[in-house]
Amino acid sequence: MPFTTIFIAHVPDADPERDTALLETDLYKLFSVLVRDTDQAIEVCRRLVAEEALDSVVLCPGNTHADVARITAALDGAVSVSSPGGTTRVGGSPARPWSAPAGSVPAPARKKRREAAVGRSRAAASLE
Repeated sequence: MPFTTIFIAHVPDADPERDTALLETDLYKLFSVLVRDTDQAIEVCRRLVAEEALDSVVLCPGNTHADVARITAALDGAVSVSSPGGTTRVGGSPARPWSAPAGSVPAPARKKRREAAVGRSRAAASLE
């Protein structure tokens, strides 16, 4: 039986029935699915746990710790759930400008975060 993983990315216009891909060998299955929100991610994960004996869920970096916790709880902790960059600050704002999907952060906020990141980079460069 292959190790089965799903990679889930949030996209505002996603349709999981349409926006799904599968990479497969004899030993590994990787589903890649686009979803609109965490509720839809939970539905997809529950279906794959039942149909494919899902072993692991990898969320896109735009997910928060709360999203990871919600999905883990919805799957009764039976499946590993992780997000490579879903670190958030108190209040849910992304810790890094790239840690949230583009559509979830208003453009002025993205610009402000970019400018702050550039300022930090310049400050670090001046210390060298």
